[in-house]
Amino acid sequence: MFFLTTLSRKSSRLMLLAFVTLLLAMPSKVQAQWPPFSFRMIPTHEEGKITYDLIFRDQIDGKALQDVVINIPIPEGTRFLEGTAQSSTSVTFNGNEVSFFTTTLPGGRINTASFTVEIVDTTQTEFKAHAWIAWKGDEPGDYLTNDYSIDITKKNLDWREPDNSRLRLRTEAIVKDSTITYNLFPYNTSARRMWDLEIKVPVPQGTTFLSSEAPANFSTTFDGREVTFFTIELPLQVETPPLSFTVSTEGVTDPAVVTRAWATWKNSSRQAARLIDAQGNLVTGDIVVQPNLPHKVSSDIIGDVPFSNYDIRSIAFQDRGDSFDVVFYTVGQLCPTDALLNFEFYIDTDCNTDTGQSSLGRGVEYQARYRADLERADIRAWDLEEGKYNRYEPLITGEKVEGGNAIRLSIPYEAIGNSRQFCWVASARNRADEFSSSLPRDYAYTNTAIDFSTSTQTSTALSMTINPGVPNLVNTGEGICSQVQTTAPLVEVGQLSGKIAIPLYNDSNLYDVHVFSVPDGQEIAKIENARQPNLRFDGQKMLVNRQGRGVEDLHEYNFADGTQQQAGNGPQDSYPFYDRDGNRLVFGNPELVIGADGERHPFIFVQCGLKPPYLETEERCKSLTTFGVLVPAGQTGDLQGSNPVWTDDDRIAFKGCDSWVGSRQCGIYIVPSTSTKGFSNGFIPNRITIGSNDIPSDTTAGFLTFTSQRDGDWEAYVVNLDGSGLRNLSNSPTSSDGLPTISPDGGWVAFLSDRDGWWAVWVTPLAGGEATKLFDLPDSTPWGAAGDDWMTERISWAP
Repeated sequence: MFFLTTLSRKSSRLMLLAFVTLLLAMPSKVQAQWPPFSFRMIPTHEEGKITYDLIFRDQIDGKALQDVVINIPIPEGTRFLEGTAQSSTSVTFNGNEVSFFTTTLPGGRINTASFTVEIVDTTQTEFKAHAWIAWKGDEPGDYLTNDYSIDITKKNLDWREPDNSRLRLRTEAIVKDSTITYNLFPYNTSARRMWDLEIKVPVPQGTTFLSSEAPANFSTTFDGREVTFFTIELPLQVETPPLSFTVSTEGVTDPAVVTRAWATWKNSSRQAARLIDAQGNLVTGDIVVQPNLPHKVSSDIIGDVPFSNYDIRSIAFQDRGDSFDVVFYTVGQLCPTDALLNFEFYIDTDCNTDTGQSSLGRGVEYQARYRADLERADIRAWDLEEGKYNRYEPLITGEKVEGGNAIRLSIPYEAIGNSRQFCWVASARNRADEFSSSLPRDYAYTNTAIDFSTSTQTSTALSMTINPGVPNLVNTGEGICSQVQTTAPLVEVGQLSGKIAIPLYNDSNLYDVHVFSVPDGQEIAKIENARQPNLRFDGQKMLVNRQGRGVEDLHEYNFADGTQQQAGNGPQDSYPFYDRDGNRLVFGNPELVIGADGERHPFIFVQCGLKPPYLETEERCKSLTTFGVLVPAGQTGDLQGSNPVWTDDDRIAFKGCDSWVGSRQCGIYIVPSTSTKGFSNGFIPNRITIGSNDIPSDTTAGFLTFTSQRDGDWEAYVVNLDGSGLRNLSNSPTSSDGLPTISPDGGWVAFLSDRDGWWAVWVTPLAGGEATKLFDLPDSTPWGAAGDDWMTERISWAP
């Protein structure tokens, strides 16, 4: 039986389709949402106390809220201890309720607010609290939240939701014949002015730039490598016509072309540089399209939930004639097999917020759902009178897609009233119950409706944007699976191939780079007085740091003829690393003086090419210390670091601390390669690991390897570029292990170890597993001491 109470109250089917067709033809508008803010209360417990952290933000459409008061009755069985908040927010306690009050929202949010209670009823293990929120402004009102529960017998969730960006940058790519048109839709979500917005998009590798266009308030330029859009001011909460550029894919043979967008802007308010950053930045996720296949790709945000096995990466749609498929792609694998994961797809058939159940600005009539632990799918219709979803007969199917990180729902059109045009919201939920509080949901949605009414059975995909805030540090504890997976089928250890470059100490107290064949360890080349090698992606050339005998520069070695070409121009330049195409390099220098303090600091430099900067003709490439140094957002403060690694997605990972804000939060940071004085106004680096002795060494396909003492001894690790999926690869607490490098096929990691009493090259699958020795090094003690010990080196593996 069909429970379609809501639909029976709507207009006739013909009128509905006519209305939807008209609505879809209208410009997309930002949907209102109730309440006009987002609120979360995150409880944690420790030693008989519970602390509640509050997160309160303006809604997506940036409604100006005033006189906000948040009243929270303390949980039964507890006693109030203290409350704290940012200076603009007051905290009081009347014996029953904790109250937070602010007349305005600096930066559109309350980020620093919490209160602590002491547990006085020791027989109670579960505590509940809710908030009553009232406000004035454009849309005054009040709102009662659901209960936030905490079970003190379970462990805390060590994760904090990242801050929302002030800029929402929706992107789409439309493939037609042999062209791709990229459209970018910047939107200022805050109630404050945004100045000097600059958006850069590298033209995808192999494609040819054709044209670009932008509305009157934007300028657009192309420098041969990147398309740049610039405006002096981005209006508040106004949909901007698309910023567009078109490329040709003639001659492209790769199965996919990839790019991403970088954006920087200046924040304007009395709180700028005091309560909010003076400059903001945003880096989108990869925009991946298939050339010569008609389809469309749109972007949204990822990185907003703590675990990768339900973090939505993309949503894809495919028309099947009598039905359509919805595919959820997640950042990590859907494991373990019994993981309590729900994937839900909400359908608003008339794109009307006043009908159906309200969800993220949509009036939803249907919910299609897949439960991964039961491997079961169903569909439910919203009953207006009962105020709930009711399951009914039309069957839908769901399955896990081969590869382990996708769910496919197949939905007959008759199950949604034969509607082929609809708006939608997607949701993923992890019901894991080992934590003291429930995990947040992940949502994906756009303002663009799906229209299969004239479909030719082509696909639409939604790719996601990496949140530039707090890294998504994923726990890999019991019940939660790691994201790490191999990028290629594993071969047997004996079938591994290529060459590994390893620096070894010589009798002159300097290093020579020895190149060994894989897997047998036969020496095939030797570069004297060189260290810190990095092999080019094809293994034909290699960057080295030359030292001694009057040569103190970075050089590029050519395996074809054994010649070397000078690539740098500084005696202290170190740790050279190619970009993914082998055309540029990044390096560190620990001894330069830049700035007014006259002190020597470690800086990182990005070169435009592979020849010494003084041979360049363009000023921003020629004057490296002025224009090539990595800088933070606004070019204020110092961005100091070492051991740079150039990732496949055109970012620089490095060892460092957040010195640009005068702090000492250390670890591995990552920042766009364009974060130099010559190519941008800088970006805010994201921290992907926490640890002052984490040393990056190699990267491929979204993975980064590094060496660390975080477990008490030197070990080799791998982590995803968003900070998730951390794994100890060497896992040998009684030996020294490190300098990991990734195999050319992406399936293995080689590292050095003295675990059997002699230094040797060992390998282990990138996905994890037992380590196997490949071959011994020629000397049992191949390293120098102090500034020349083994942790000052790097090894490299290539074809």
